[in-house]
Amino acid sequence: MSSNTKILGIPVSAQNTAFNLLKGLGIETEYIDPLFMNTVTDSILEIEEKASKKGKSKEYLNGEYNNTINNQVTEDMKEVALIYGNDLKNATYFCLSACDADHLSLKSISKYLSENYPNKPQILGGPIAREGTMPFLKNNNINYLNTGGMSSLIEFLNGNKNAHGLYTKKESEFYGNGTGTLPKIDENILIRGGIVDSGEEIILEETAEDNILHTGDTTISASIFTLSTCSNNCDYCSTPKQARIPEDVYIKAINRIKQDEKKITLRFYDDNPLTNPLPYMEIINHACQNFETVNINNLYIDPTALSQSYNARKFIKKLINNAKIESITPTFGRECCDEKITIHLGRNYKNNPRTQEILDKEREIIIEFIQNDKVEYGLIGYILAPEETPETIENRLNEISTLSSCNENIETMTQTLKANIGTRTYEKYKHLIISPFPGRDISNIDAPHFRVFERSSFKHENSPNTLYSKALEKTADILASQN
Repeated sequence: MSSNTKILGIPVSAQNTAFNLLKGLGIETEYIDPLFMNTVTDSILEIEEKASKKGKSKEYLNGEYNNTINNQVTEDMKEVALIYGNDLKNATYFCLSACDADHLSLKSISKYLSENYPNKPQILGGPIAREGTMPFLKNNNINYLNTGGMSSLIEFLNGNKNAHGLYTKKESEFYGNGTGTLPKIDENILIRGGIVDSGEEIILEETAEDNILHTGDTTISASIFTLSTCSNNCDYCSTPKQARIPEDVYIKAINRIKQDEKKITLRFYDDNPLTNPLPYMEIINHACQNFETVNINNLYIDPTALSQSYNARKFIKKLINNAKIESITPTFGRECCDEKITIHLGRNYKNNPRTQEILDKEREIIIEFIQNDKVEYGLIGYILAPEETPETIENRLNEISTLSSCNENIETMTQTLKANIGTRTYEKYKHLIISPFPGRDISNIDAPHFRVFERSSFKHENSPNTLYSKALEKTADILASQN
């Protein structure tokens, strides 16, 4: 890699982890504070809300609306340039990171960078960088699409223009080798890099445990992310399945310290740990060897896997029966309880829709799990499809009531189906996509154990991937009639 290579990270709507890791590898890297970039995306949300209040038509949203966004982004980026002018001027590459929901922001930001810094190649990464999103990005000003994660980017910066997962755009089309095998982030990167925990950036340190483990007065918490993978192949899923950090990295970090008088909390961030529980069991076993008490936090549980897979049930049973494990905080991806809705959602198990028999068995196993004394708190997620009827909504609300009665600390969270670009859901429902979201504000529904996204998060769904459905409003009406 040339000693003159300089990276400027531009987090359109994603975290700074990758930029910290690059810096940890000795690559000259700066990045724009996400707070500055948030002003750009927040401005677009304000434009959407104003358009909604004026009852603007879809033609406006596709025409004058885009011009309004471009003008606003230009003004906001001028403010960013006042602070980061030298970094923008001196960068060899602009590395942009974005999520699906902000592809309009990304397009405008990329356009601004191309017009004002025409000789600076743009590399796009983050959740939006997938093969499926290429048709939406080909008319963008992006030069390279990095679908392969950190390893692909490092290979590219080291001179390999044909790195797996790195696509080059030529005449509005992307050409490359695909993601290939799962890129592997090794311990050396983690040792000198940084991670993000609870939204706070961890200062770069020289040891793995300083990045992975966070010491408090009485406990140590560990952020665990080993493998982004899932075999369900759900229609709406837009999570890239590339990242790979060996469990040995975490085991070595845990083994380096002996804190017998302290607790450790393991926070799991993987997409679907029950796909392959073995690596997680190894990490948990080493934690139990080194600490008197272990808490398992943020463990995503696919209830279908729990009801259908022997290995998944064996893994959970070991956690429950382990005397050193004090508590387990699960997050269940339940989504729905009616077979006809799960077909509309495209919520699968190993590429097949869930039958009513499977859904009913899921409910039984969730009830059994949350009644265990180790489950002090848990979250169960639901998704509302455009095809919801009063009957399916009432079935869901009755299930929520039943689950809540089994454990009063169990909370449910409901959201509308999102048609992220590049997904089968987008192709199926794109005729229903309306931006901004015209539904009324129902964030203050007064019902026990039921909530939708808070309005601050719900705003984020006022983006061009939100399906307009009156399902949430129907839900609000039914809840109101029950009170």
